[in-house]
Amino acid sequence: MIVGLSIFSLSVLEVFYFKDLQRWMRLLIQVICSVVLFCILFFYHITPVDHPSVKFSSIERLSFLTMSVAAWWAATRALIILMRIIVNRKNDRNEVRILSDVLSGLIFISFVVLAISFLFEVPVKGLVATSGVVAIVIGLALQSTLSDLFSGIAVGIEKPYRLGDVISLDNGAAGRVVQVNWRSTHLQTTDHDLIVVPNNLVAKAKLINRSMPSPLTSQTLELRVHPAVPIDRVRRVIREALHSCSYLSHAGATTYVECLTLGGDGNRFLVGFSAATYGLLTEARAEALAQVQRHLFHSGIPLTVANRYPEGEWTGRLLSPEELLARSELFGCLSDHGREKIASVMKSFELREGQVLFQAGDPPESLYIISTGTVKTVPQNRVNENTYYVLGPGESLGTVALITGEPYKATARALSLVHGFRLDAKCLAHAIEENPELAEELEKPVKNAIASMMKAEQSDVVASDNSSGGFFKRLRSLLNKA
Repeated sequence: MIVGLSIFSLSVLEVFYFKDLQRWMRLLIQVICSVVLFCILFFYHITPVDHPSVKFSSIERLSFLTMSVAAWWAATRALIILMRIIVNRKNDRNEVRILSDVLSGLIFISFVVLAISFLFEVPVKGLVATSGVVAIVIGLALQSTLSDLFSGIAVGIEKPYRLGDVISLDNGAAGRVVQVNWRSTHLQTTDHDLIVVPNNLVAKAKLINRSMPSPLTSQTLELRVHPAVPIDRVRRVIREALHSCSYLSHAGATTYVECLTLGGDGNRFLVGFSAATYGLLTEARAEALAQVQRHLFHSGIPLTVANRYPEGEWTGRLLSPEELLARSELFGCLSDHGREKIASVMKSFELREGQVLFQAGDPPESLYIISTGTVKTVPQNRVNENTYYVLGPGESLGTVALITGEPYKATARALSLVHGFRLDAKCLAHAIEENPELAEELEKPVKNAIASMMKAEQSDVVASDNSSGGFFKRLRSLLNKA
């Protein structure tokens, strides 16, 4: 008898204290407990489905009855654990457990009904009929809750998403799945807000799982441009803008530009792109907006407003060298007179797609400012194939090499048709000779550019004399104009 109670205690302890064990170990414990208890009952010629015979004393009958309950309890626990192993066979902690919980509850209820009927010899027909009436009343009172429950079961069976997946519903709700319970699905948005969606709405809604078959998260933008701008030109400029974004995925056909409608108030375009992961969606959208606005502006393509016809004709005028210098981070701090002097000696250039602007190791002859298009720069000592930079309108190339006199440290190649302006070393030195104050104005932005591009490397120019005259002498000597 003591052995039987000890085994029953072990079976109960598995439920409350052995939760950290592997499921197979817990299953083994319950199987051993049930087999040992059944063997003890059979040893005393007691059938586990019958009430103990009257030939035993009251204490013996109570003990054997307890052992029978314990044997069926252990068998039921073993069945529940086996069912969970089968349902959650991938042993994934993110598995939706609603289905396994429901099956566990049905198995346990069946155990209780069978125990009352066979072991305690109590008629269950009346109990079942009464419970049916109670179930109807409860079902009518909890229609919405039960709808969420069974919808959660359907979601658990079909498994259209898992914890961690990014989903969006046709009602506008979208986010990463952080919890799925009996009643609802919890979504975390990119703004770190929590959306609680009832399971019945999830089951009825059109659902898009953005994490399957790949983690790419798509996004769309809609814009309206001047109706006189050729559609092909708008599409080309926007594609160049998207290709300049570092947060976007450029694998396969993940970006597209479609013209939706034509109108006197502007032509509507739909721009689609994909972020590499859902966590980068906010940064990707902000970068895409900034790059599209930058490329459209520098290409002379104005945006329009719905139901308002644009004033004046579209000219498609590009920015002049002086305007580009004014918007440049390097030359924007110069005085108007200084920018005019530099702009007067700049020359225009044009590159076809795939054409090389300069090679790594070439002697520095010019710095370049991009007016339209994109240029890809590949460092000479890059770490991997993904180590490159894409420069767009308003950005400059070759500045550090021109100032320091060192060879270009990267290869620049046009990714599209590129228009821009070139500033030769001799022309810059001549402009500085005629206007010595330019050296003082250029000192700070050039040092900042060198520090940014060299990063951890020590630059002689950055560590040079802080006086404007020392910088001017170094600049002239490096340009062979001392």
